[in-house]
Amino acid sequence: MNKSQENIIDTLTDKTIQIFNLKEKEEYIKEVATLEHEEWAENPEENKKERIERKTNKIKNNLSNKDFGKLILLKNEDLVGFISIFPNDCDECPELTPWYATMYIKKKYRGKGYSKILNESILNEAKKRGYKEIFLKTELSNYYEKFGAIYIRKLKTGEKLYKIELWKEKIMETQRNEITVKINATMEEIHKIIKEKEYEEIDKFSLNDTYFILENLDIEKISTREILAKALIIRRIKRGEKIIKQITFKIKNIDSKGNILSQKSINCEIKSIEDAKKLLQAIGYREIMNIKENDTEYRKNGFQLAIKDIINGDKLIEIEENEKYDTIEKIIKELEKQNIPIFTDNYFVKKAEIELNKILNRK
Repeated sequence: MNKSQENIIDTLTDKTIQIFNLKEKEEYIKEVATLEHEEWAENPEENKKERIERKTNKIKNNLSNKDFGKLILLKNEDLVGFISIFPNDCDECPELTPWYATMYIKKKYRGKGYSKILNESILNEAKKRGYKEIFLKTELSNYYEKFGAIYIRKLKTGEKLYKIELWKEKIMETQRNEITVKINATMEEIHKIIKEKEYEEIDKFSLNDTYFILENLDIEKISTREILAKALIIRRIKRGEKIIKQITFKIKNIDSKGNILSQKSINCEIKSIEDAKKLLQAIGYREIMNIKENDTEYRKNGFQLAIKDIINGDKLIEIEENEKYDTIEKIIKELEKQNIPIFTDNYFVKKAEIELNKILNRK
């Protein structure tokens, strides 16, 4: 193993390194703006102070734009680098969106694998937003190919145009634990409370889940939980004008008290909801229920929660583990500190079980 490979392994296992959305760390905006100016501005010394001030304000204003995103990489609170998603970044190709932009690593941190971390983080962010592909332009040769970029053509500026396919793999597996609690307030009240606590709205989307089980499954002889353990879900996710369609299978490890010890989802992207339903019916599945919900995600200081408004059902808060809150215990402790009106008798509310019990007239 050479020194470069050793450096990369050290980087990937270094627990002092953290990725943040710049929204969460606005104190770094000025430094990011300065580095961007020094790296990419024409005649950077000309009116430098005023131009950096304008760029700082522009970045700050863009942070409220849902089509814009900027992630920063920190090591012991020192800025290592940053990367962005822009809605547009090429006058020659106004029809293409979104754009992978401003990949930057400070000189003292280069050659240690930090670009790999930034690349994976921004691509995951783009996937989360529902993008199928992302574009980039560069003067570099044989660099972005290692991140999966596909060369398209040369632009009039001399730069090379690439795209990265985000959903090339049609089947994905995700594993992340979470808690779900019932809200002890109206939807209007809870959104008002969250905003008064200075949480920032970061996403809004709707889910339409249709559950299927095998026709020959004798549901009278098994529990609701056992029924759902065998169910397939056809899911439609609508985020603004973007729609994702997929078949989902969930695997949950639940103890005797109803606590979710671990869970994972296997998701397969599909092109047509109706065709998927016909396929399942053809191989012996039947529809058992449909759940619709509207979700709003908020974030504050790395703590992220989703307000879930189940149509004709419960109002819930769902919180997933992340790098900062990486255990259920940490999530519950932080949630209790937030003083949000919730019912604390059950941190693992299972919406599908509740809705299916209604249909089957079970308590």
